Amino acid sequence: MTEDTTNLVLELLRRIRASQEHMEEELSDVKLRLSGLEQGVGQFGTAFANLQSSVGQIQISMGSFHRRTDRLETRSDSYTARIERLEDQSNATDQRLKRIEELLKQIDA
Repeated sequence: MTEDTTNLVLELLRRIRASQEHMEEELSDVKLRLSGLEQGVGQFGTAFANLQSSVGQIQISMGSFHRRTDRLETRSDSYTARIERLEDQSNATDQRLKRIEELLKQIDA
C-alpha cells in the first residue's frame, strides 16, 4: 500500500471510530433517560397503589356513613310515628274535655 492509501484508510478508520464514539455517547444518554422513565413508572405504580388503598378506605367509611344514616332515618320515622300518636291522643283528649265541658254546662243549666 502506498502512503496515500494508508493515510486514506487511517482517516476512514478515525471517522468510523469518531462516529462509533458519538453513537456510544448517544446510547449512554438513551440508557440514562430510559432509566429515569423506568423510575418514573415505578413511582407512578406506587402512587396508584396508594390511591387505590385510599379509595378503599373511603368506600369503607362511606358504607359506615350510609349505615348510620339509615339508622337515623329509622329513628326519625319512629319519632314521627310517636308524635302522630301523641297528636291523636291529644285530639281525643281535647274532644273528651269539650264533652265534659258541655255536660257541665248542661248540669249548671
